[in-house]
Amino acid sequence: MMKTPIIEAKDISFAYEGRNILDNTSLDIYPGDFMAIIGPNGSGKSTLMKICTGLIKPKQGNVVLFGKEINKFKEWGRLGYIPQKATSFNQDFPATVEEVVKSNLYSRIGLMGRVKKQHIQKVHEVLDMVGMLDFKDRLIGRLSGGQQQRVFIAKALVSSPEILFMDEPTTGIDANSEKDFYALMDELNKKGITIVMVTHDIGAVSKNISRVICLSRGKAHEHGCGIDESNLNELYGHEVAPLRHNH
Repeated sequence: MMKTPIIEAKDISFAYEGRNILDNTSLDIYPGDFMAIIGPNGSGKSTLMKICTGLIKPKQGNVVLFGKEINKFKEWGRLGYIPQKATSFNQDFPATVEEVVKSNLYSRIGLMGRVKKQHIQKVHEVLDMVGMLDFKDRLIGRLSGGQQQRVFIAKALVSSPEILFMDEPTTGIDANSEKDFYALMDELNKKGITIVMVTHDIGAVSKNISRVICLSRGKAHEHGCGIDESNLNELYGHEVAPLRHNH
């Protein structure tokens, strides 16, 4: 039985300062996908992700989220988004891990809404899911880059999204944290969360990834999991040697 896409981006075009970034690009995302979006710098990877999440509007084209036109879509809690360099912030910011994760609930309960016991339970649940519950009272700026990344994943998960978008999620974290990150993503995906990840890490195109989308020259090219050096050389416009990770 054919799956129905949960997100459909159709004939998307986008220009920045007069330069076409995306040119009639289309992308379907299906429930259960673990998708990597790769491509050269400036190919529109982050732009396409922001268009799919409603953060920016395309020059032309249409986006459908869970069967609704994006301009009519209201259930934003069904989407989780971790922006590029989410961990780049003032390290002296006086917020605890629990407070950072809890802040993503205010869109649901309102800024003046009362945080109830079930809200705190949900915060603790997602912190436990990412292995950071024991750090709930620690200041966010006192954590390592890998630990901070897990906290921001928990922040995205606290609204119970069905799909998680991440823009360059492994930037600035060490090799061990990266390995743990992919193990966590695999676990979340197996629990039913659809994952879409923009990455420069060609090695992330591993056994965990179910689909690979490469953006090049304004177009999206799908390679399943069979991307190889010849594909990459053509799409990137120069020789690329992928490193295979076995997470």
